[in-house]
Amino acid sequence: SHEFSELLKKHSKPVSAIEIINSISANDSVSGDEVSRASSDDFTSITHFPEDVLNNLILISEWLCNNDKGEYMNVYASIRGNLMKKSLEQLRDHQRNCSGGSQGRHVSPNQTRKFASPAA
Repeated sequence: SHEFSELLKKHSKPVSAIEIINSISANDSVSGDEVSRASSDDFTSITHFPEDVLNNLILISEWLCNNDKGEYMNVYASIRGNLMKKSLEQLRDHQRNCSGGSQGRHVSPNQTRKFASPAA
């Protein structure tokens, strides 16, 4: 469980506002009615971990699950929940900056142009 926790902490980072906006914009072709019938292949995904790290996390979590070590799920939920909060705070701050800090004016992802990801 310690190895799982350390691997997760080491490789987890918030998703940038630009990546979230680009993902939303790329997925605009799927309407609300189609969402329930859409497969994950229909959506642009955000890569949270390098493939080797993801594979190690999967192997460790499978072992922990098969050996009644379910506490790793609390670790996962806590770490990933904090990152989700940070990602959403960054998105909120980005939207405020793009709208000139106006509280009354919100920019829809449909109205924003695509930006280059800082990782690109």
